[in-house]
This record gives sequence, structure tokens and C-alpha cells, in this order.
Amino acid sequence: MGIERIEVFVTRAPEGGVGLAHALKRGLLGFLAPVLGISLLFAAPAETSATTNKVDLRLVLAVDSSGSIDDGEFILQRWGYANAFRNPRVIGAIRSGVHQAIAVTYIEWSGPGIQVTIADWTLIKDAATANRFADSLEAVPRAMISGNGTAVGEAIVMAAAHFDDTNFNSPRLVIDISGDGPTTRGRPASWARDKVVAQGITINGLPVIDMRYPDLELFFLDHVIGGPGAFAIPAYGFKDIAQAVLSKLIREIAGETPSSDVAMASDVATEIGPNAPAAGQSRRRHCAPGRRPGSAEYGGGCGATEVPSKTAR
Repeated sequence: MGIERIEVFVTRAPEGGVGLAHALKRGLLGFLAPVLGISLLFAAPAETSATTNKVDLRLVLAVDSSGSIDDGEFILQRWGYANAFRNPRVIGAIRSGVHQAIAVTYIEWSGPGIQVTIADWTLIKDAATANRFADSLEAVPRAMISGNGTAVGEAIVMAAAHFDDTNFNSPRLVIDISGDGPTTRGRPASWARDKVVAQGITINGLPVIDMRYPDLELFFLDHVIGGPGAFAIPAYGFKDIAQAVLSKLIREIAGETPSSDVAMASDVATEIGPNAPAAGQSRRRHCAPGRRPGSAEYGGGCGATEVPSKTAR
């Protein structure tokens, strides 16, 4: 018998705020959430969209929080995003736009149906609002640890739905999705990508690469990124994620638009890795042995799970 999805709204962080490392120790609710089928929605203590606001960019940060990411890696990841928003280069990129403002929401995802809003749509227009957003990311404890697989496609579809939940208005809509593994559960990422890109949304990627999936950037190229100016910047382990996040945020906010949805040939070595296809080269399919490309319904990926070149956990 299935468990009906429950939505729990937490209006603010605990009184006085909770440091991230300390908050992880108090993550009982996060542990129980995937077991009970709870989808947690945290409203961050930041400036949100009470009325229609024109901004240069609406950005959904969709961050992997699946069971393959341990607590130490999770802290590095959350801190990397928070610290990037405090960086003067990010604030400078925001101030360089026509409206000198962006709207951002931060969500974490895992298996099918397991997605958490950590920071709701927030207006960032200067150092003060950027610092408040960063503080809100560090104040909320980890909300989930799941053994229910990695649902990249489900995360893409869910992230796109967030654009319907804001009164901000912008010419550019971008999903920034990061993860340390390929799809193992749910709808294929390539099907979700094509569906979302058709809505005028760009999807950029941040694969976190380790020995388990050394070719993960190829999975992101083949199945995840898409739309005008789409690109992927890998982090080689969680120790490098802060720099990768900073580089990607600056590029996304500034609105740089290469001529291909794959990084330009001159950028491949630093942003995609030495084995990536050159600009304009056809994307390759990396189906595991014995798996056929999926049906047209799912965009021709590697069946329902899109396992790239090795068995995924």
C-alpha cells in the first residue's frame, strides 16, 4: 500500500538560527522524511515575491541530496553555494544586468517524489540581499537522506514547475542542476530535458565527479543540459565544488551565450573535461551493456534509467 505524499511547511529556521554542522545532528525529521513520503517545503527568511518584480534572471538551483552524499560532502556542497552568493564577483554579475536583480530558489532532490525547497523564491539585488540568502542556506538543516536512488529526470521536471510559483518576471529562465551520479530511478533525464527546454528553459549542469562515475560529465552532456547557451562545469570531488559553483553562477547570471549548448571547443578542457565532444559534435549515447536506447516517448535515452556505461547504484 502506497503512502500518500504529505507536505510540511516550516515557516522559518529554529529560533536564533542553527549552524549547518550542528543542524545535521538534529536531522531526525530529514531521516524520517523519505521513509514517510514527506515532501518538506522550507520558507527561507529572505525577501520574496509579494508583487510582480522584473529581474534579469529566474534561477532554480536544484542540488542533489541523495544517499550517496555523506554529511561531510553535504556540508561542503551547501557551504559552497552559500559562500558563492557572498562573493563580490557574483554580486557584480547581478548588478551588471538591465534590472540589476535576479530571483533565485534553492531546492534539494533525491529519488522520485523526494524534493525539498530550502529557500523559496528570493530577490537578490545587492550584497545585503545576497548575504541574507546565503545565511538562509546555512540555517536550514539537511532535510533528507534517501536510499531511493537518484532521479535526475524527476528533479528537472520538478525544478521547471517552480517557475509557475513566482510573481517574478524575467527574460531568462535557468535550471542549475548538480549531482554526483546518473539517473537510477524515475523518468529519464533526456526526456525531461527535452520537455523542459521546449518551454524556453535552459538547463545547466554541475557534475560532481569521483571514481564511481569518472565519465559523469558525459552523462550531463548527453542527457541533462540543454537550451540556449547551456553548459556544464564539473567539480572533481566535493573539495572542488565551491569553485565550480562560483564559476557557474557568474556565467549564468552574466548571461554569457556560447554558440552551442555544449561548451565552446576552447573551453572544453577546463569546463567539461578531456573526453568531452568538441563544440558542434554529436552527443553520444552511453548505454550500459545489454541496454537499448529508449523509445521515442522518452527521447531515446538508455531505457527508463539511462545508466551511462556502468551499472549505477
